[in-house]
Amino acid sequence: MSVYVTWDDLGHNVLRYEFTPPWTWNEFTAASELVQTMITETPHEVFVIMDVRTVGAIPPGSMTYVTRPAQAMPANTVAVFVVGANAVIQTLFGVFRALYGPIAENVMLCDTFAEAYAVIAERQTAAVRALC
Repeated sequence: MSVYVTWDDLGHNVLRYEFTPPWTWNEFTAASELVQTMITETPHEVFVIMDVRTVGAIPPGSMTYVTRPAQAMPANTVAVFVVGANAVIQTLFGVFRALYGPIAENVMLCDTFAEAYAVIAERQTAAVRALC
């Protein structure tokens, strides 16, 4: 399998997708189903990071295969961060956002992991403040 999913922290707050070329949409779909299960089994909110820095060539049919898991994300998924998107992925993301606005609201492009983790920290801090 060339699409991997792992917890990025011990508290199970952040899930990370990693891609090793060549990969297929079937592998992506299997990984996405695993992500849905992992998030559903987690009793708190979860952030997702998709590391696309080394994604390589994108197989045909991207809108179909990306939309399905985005629509099926569990309610406790706070946001999805796409890290290291090349020009092709940025363009596809623009099309995805235009076609599926509400689904794409909580998806962000980030240049680096530091940027993604800074936004995650801000959102976690805001959530704690809201409890006080």
